[in-house]
Amino acid sequence: MKRFTKIPQVKSEGKVSFSSDVLDGIVLLAMREVEDVELVTPSERSIKNSSITIKRSKNNVSIDVAVKIHFTQSMSEAAFKVQEAIRHNVEAMTDYHVDAVNVIVKDVSFYDKNVSQVLTEQEETKEEN
Repeated sequence: MKRFTKIPQVKSEGKVSFSSDVLDGIVLLAMREVEDVELVTPSERSIKNSSITIKRSKNNVSIDVAVKIHFTQSMSEAAFKVQEAIRHNVEAMTDYHVDAVNVIVKDVSFYDKNVSQVLTEQEETKEEN
């Protein structure tokens, strides 16, 4: 049987910092947890520039997110879910305290998921022929 000994914590000898790409990835991960809400920009290359804005101070962050919400969802409830998901993920995965998560609803989605899947399948079938 192995015995584990607790190593006493010593004062940190260095500094841990997170790049903005890491924080963007955490925000993207949090956004996937909320149904019927997506970032406004269609391509992942421009997401950092337009949909996610992160302002950092010493140990705090403030995050702005531009989203599109499906018309069947309550805007305020969906925005609250986004705020909670982002706050929880950032604080759980980093040492930052989240001061604010500002959700800017820039668009409303009227597409039915089933209809968009059918359209995608039809386009793929046309390309094959």
